[in-house]
Amino acid sequence: MGLEPGYAGPIGIDEKVRVVVDRTVWSVTDGVVGANKKDVHLRHVVPGRDFTPHLTADFAEAKEGDPCPHCRTGSLRVFTGIEVGHIFQLGTRYSEKMGATFLDPAGKRRPLIMGCYGIGIGRTLCAAIEQLADEKGIVLP
Repeated sequence: MGLEPGYAGPIGIDEKVRVVVDRTVWSVTDGVVGANKKDVHLRHVVPGRDFTPHLTADFAEAKEGDPCPHCRTGSLRVFTGIEVGHIFQLGTRYSEKMGATFLDPAGKRRPLIMGCYGIGIGRTLCAAIEQLADEKGIVLP
């Protein structure tokens, strides 16, 4: 593919190679990228001018202080939490196998779109203990 490990970059590569970037790449106004040759880099690179990604998405790991991707004025605060309940979208995976259907407005049979939820009693107890315990031990509400 014409790439040099450790020096791969999006400029001058085989057009069959899909260039995938994090959304923050679009804020780069004077970047440095690998030149696809050992020990060589390209300077003053601008996305959209020097290369066009095939896909842009949010790949970066969120961390404390990251700016809000929408308003750019707020920042992310990180808290520890505990999952006491859950919701899963199951789609039609099980309803198709069970033949669970409904009639749409046109009278055609369609598989149910399923989901499930649950609140764990044990997890709820653990969350209460974690949040309310003091130096003497468990304090329940």
